[in-house]
Amino acid sequence: MQADLVVPTYKGARYLPFLLKSIENQSEKPEKVIFVLKRSNDSSEEIINEFRKKINTEIIFQESGNIVTAYQLGIQTSDAEIITFTDDDAILEKGWVEKYLNFFKENSDAGGAGGLTLKANLEKTELVLTENNFYEEKFTRETYWRKPLPEVFEYNEGVSISGFLYRKRFDADSKVLLSLHLAGANMAFKKEAIKGINLDKLFKNNKTRAYWFESILAYYALKNNFNVYRLREKSIAPIAWHIENKPSLTRTKGFWNEFWIHYDRVKMYYRLKELGARVSFPAYILACLASLRKRPFPRFLAAVYAQMF
Repeated sequence: MQADLVVPTYKGARYLPFLLKSIENQSEKPEKVIFVLKRSNDSSEEIINEFRKKINTEIIFQESGNIVTAYQLGIQTSDAEIITFTDDDAILEKGWVEKYLNFFKENSDAGGAGGLTLKANLEKTELVLTENNFYEEKFTRETYWRKPLPEVFEYNEGVSISGFLYRKRFDADSKVLLSLHLAGANMAFKKEAIKGINLDKLFKNNKTRAYWFESILAYYALKNNFNVYRLREKSIAPIAWHIENKPSLTRTKGFWNEFWIHYDRVKMYYRLKELGARVSFPAYILACLASLRKRPFPRFLAAVYAQMF
């Protein structure tokens, strides 16, 4: 069993050297590292070309589109049985690739998996790795519109009949969860589980920031009769540190950030429906109305815009 590594990158010259060093130090090297590079005026291409002397590397140039276009190009380019994914501002532990390969070898039902993502900070040239989780684990309230889709009823973390995400309460010591909540900075899929997906079609509005596209990939793997897991125990979970203080479109605040987050939140209903999910329109309407209790103005406009585009 072999694994490729897909890395979408844009304006990542300051951060790429840290990622590349961690790839070079892997206990089990990826068969190929596929960089999907959206050109900018920085030195990313030169940095990657220098790295190519050490590891089998391919650069795919992304001429248009958003983050899902980059993932689509990476999936189409990879020939390996396992495709791993990370960000250009991540740092991978030494056994990152090896842990993913071990998990898929030991769990034949697994079509996708996510590891443990921790926070890192870059102060000038000093990189600080922490033990703090990058993503919060917030449980959702049990309501009619957050009822799990029938096909994910047993999942600890999944998508509901309204298209909104849910997270059930679980034992804090759980080592492995059935989960559709993966993170692009630290995840892997069997090629067989996600081949044929058309992310560009599902996220056809290029203005979207494509929040939760990872859950769409995970649901697609589920529809192909695979399970998807999130690993939480350090002994088995591939660990990646994600630089928290990198400027990013998905980490800004304010009106437009809330608008685009909610746009993708309410658009999940239509994307899941296109994949054959048995979503409920009444539950979707209730979810949209309930979500207006917080930040109603940008959320209302986003919900209206989502019905049009």
